[in-house]
Amino acid sequence: MKPELALCFGIVGLAVCRAGLGASASGGGDAVTSAGWAVEQCRMRFQQVPARWKAGEANFPLISVTWFQLPDLVRNSSVNPAGVVSKGLLGPEESQRGGERMDPADLRRLEGLVDLLPSPSPSPVPGARQILVYGRRSNACFSAVYDRADVPPELEQIGELMAAPIEWQVAAVGSATNVAAPLRAGRANAFVAAAAAPVAISTSADGAQLWDLRQWREAAVSPGNHRLLGVAAAALSPDGQSLVLASLDRVIALEIPSWQTRWVKPNPNPFAGQAGVRGLALLDAGETLAVATAGGLERWSLRTGATQAAFAAGNGPPIRSLTASRDGNALAVLRDGGRVQIWRADWTGTPRALDEPAGARVIALSPDGASLALAAHDRFGERLIVWDLIAGKRREMPARGCRSDALIVSMAWSGDGQWLAVAPRGDRPCVYETARWKPVARWEMSAADGRETRLAFAADGTLLALIGSDSLLGLKPARPATASGPAPAKGD
Repeated sequence: MKPELALCFGIVGLAVCRAGLGASASGGGDAVTSAGWAVEQCRMRFQQVPARWKAGEANFPLISVTWFQLPDLVRNSSVNPAGVVSKGLLGPEESQRGGERMDPADLRRLEGLVDLLPSPSPSPVPGARQILVYGRRSNACFSAVYDRADVPPELEQIGELMAAPIEWQVAAVGSATNVAAPLRAGRANAFVAAAAAPVAISTSADGAQLWDLRQWREAAVSPGNHRLLGVAAAALSPDGQSLVLASLDRVIALEIPSWQTRWVKPNPNPFAGQAGVRGLALLDAGETLAVATAGGLERWSLRTGATQAAFAAGNGPPIRSLTASRDGNALAVLRDGGRVQIWRADWTGTPRALDEPAGARVIALSPDGASLALAAHDRFGERLIVWDLIAGKRREMPARGCRSDALIVSMAWSGDGQWLAVAPRGDRPCVYETARWKPVARWEMSAADGRETRLAFAADGTLLALIGSDSLLGLKPARPATASGPAPAKGD
């Protein structure tokens, strides 16, 4: 047990206070509204923890979680020493239910996490961001205040085990640019940006669209003598001068902006499943093309379209999607069922298979190919998993800054690897600082229509968000401050 936490210990109490608690822990004087009586009750109980412990309070729970949704609602969750969980709402409409017994393994894990809680920051925490923690261990108790803008991973796991996940306090940001194509609508199948040019391409069931990021204009891709329907995948050369599209019946390479055809090939395994080609990705600094089909994985020449080799993919579930590093020296494929395989240049030999217990749905390789981000879902909600492919280490965390029930549908790394952006379905995208995997911005955009958002980083570092297939927004993230201290996230 760390001495900084040794005010008192033995019962863990966790209070996530959205507002109104400055006077209790940081010296503030936040206003109390119609739920003031409940806020005051929380304040007094937190202040009186040592006295309550010394007096041997009979109804002291093993773990208690309380958080405020002012002005008129307070939520409470607690676990008694027998491991029985109770949940309730305090406010104008009170309700309470209990009797759910925590799994013994979860209860043991919870008790262990309490002992691992790090010391909180000595700096005062604004009332709206406070997390009040009190508890016990052996014959002592403790109380501490944490910050919802920098939640320790141990505290996140405590909240999840109590069915009370902590919501991070993330700064809201607005779009810097916005362009719409009103005659197009629906779902974007693919969205890619050129690595070294102000150009992006989106595809949908209607065809493909070129986005000029210098002038923020859109134009339909119109190759001569070819009709593009059901375009499933796209690849864009680093200089933005060459484009490859995979439709239902063909794969076609085009020159930009003339739309002259460079080469055309029949779509491998046409109409197999959703489409013959499941994904395209540029390799070898843009010289070659990885083509994933329902039947396997091949490497083609970007210049001629000639098939150069087949990857030693082996038998297994069909390929669902693929992603390449920006330098083109690493390739990852996601197969149905969540299996992930990794190749490195020179693309020969058996691929590396990740031992990933969570069934991944979305993957994204870092620009240098050293890290792989995955999105998955488990009983605690949406998970963001990051593999250090060099050291072989795995880090798992909640989808911080997002609703736990909102499934991530798109991810994108910035060109310098400092940020990872994630877009959940029906929720607003969030930007992570990868040095400590801390959410630093939540993009305030309309997601009310339920259309999926596709993300990509432009060559100049602008984060692009394509909503549906007809509205493109841009955000210029501020450079994150240099991280202090070790990265807090730990793998399970």
